[in-house]
Amino acid sequence: MIKITYRELSALREMPGHPGPLSRLGGTTTLDSFASRWLVSRFLKVIVEAIQEYEKSLLALGQTYGEVIPNKPDAFTIKPENLKIFNEERAKLESIEVEVNVLPLPMAVVEQIALTPFDVNALEKFIALPAAPPVLTSVP
Repeated sequence: MIKITYRELSALREMPGHPGPLSRLGGTTTLDSFASRWLVSRFLKVIVEAIQEYEKSLLALGQTYGEVIPNKPDAFTIKPENLKIFNEERAKLESIEVEVNVLPLPMAVVEQIALTPFDVNALEKFIALPAAPPVLTSVP
């Protein structure tokens, strides 16, 4: 289990015209083993479900303080008089910490995927860095 805030999950979301780290993870064809492909597919499934929960809560918040855009049921506009309270409530929502049941992605798997520095930063909590060798400070 890895703890992450909705704000951190939000950084993994796809934006129109801007594929994010999840697209690059899901679209990779360079993984060299079934185990690596399974690990990434399981990771994506769990993370996408967590993002969908966040988006449901965000949409409910938008419906409370604004209006749904016609023909776009997952988009909303906030009424000007509600902007301050909406932003306060959104900040509270984004600070909620959730536990996601995923294994960290080993560095050996991550290195096989063409990720941008932004992607690596957004996925940082999910990457298992190799252990550093012990540092000798003195010889007895």
